[in-house]
Amino acid sequence: MKTPACRGNQAFDAFMTRSSDTSSGGQTSSREDIIPHPADEEHPLRRRGWQAGKAASDLTVCCAKLQVFLAQREYAEQEMRVRLCGCGFDVSVVDEAIARACQTGIIDDARFADLFITQKINAGWGQLKIERELQRRGVSGDILPGYPEPYFSFEQEVKRARICADGYQGRAKDKRNAIFNRLMSKGFSSEVCSVVLRGYYRETT
Repeated sequence: MKTPACRGNQAFDAFMTRSSDTSSGGQTSSREDIIPHPADEEHPLRRRGWQAGKAASDLTVCCAKLQVFLAQREYAEQEMRVRLCGCGFDVSVVDEAIARACQTGIIDDARFADLFITQKINAGWGQLKIERELQRRGVSGDILPGYPEPYFSFEQEVKRARICADGYQGRAKDKRNAIFNRLMSKGFSSEVCSVVLRGYYRETT
């Protein structure tokens, strides 16, 4: 299984360099460069100039916020878009920031999916729950080469489900049903649950 490349400092540097540029050929401009003389209060270029200056400023702030979020953990593209829009940034500003982040590689859905799946497998989740949570974040496992074989097999699912069943310490009257529900809530298929329960009761009775 080939793990997607991790983010590096060069990718962050490239992203922040792009975020400081304007759309006019990569050259930075101040608001004064694009705004007519102060006496022309109603001049349409003045109004457009302020709007352009504000958009550039908003984009810089949005990109900085995006980098703060990524310093905490990996994000999928859609997940980051929702997070930034929730901060009050205009959709067009968020779209531009996300596009630059994807172009420079600091947001990569394949890398996110690989890391997310690996972490949740280690946490004892089943395949169904992992895939549901990926989809909720706008990512499909199919983005990964050879998916799902490098990550999931029936034998591995049964092994993890058995560990989950062995960890049950509840006092339910119908213990079999309680374990079954526990396994289903962890995202294991009904077939995996049935195999685990048959083996569990053969060994404990």
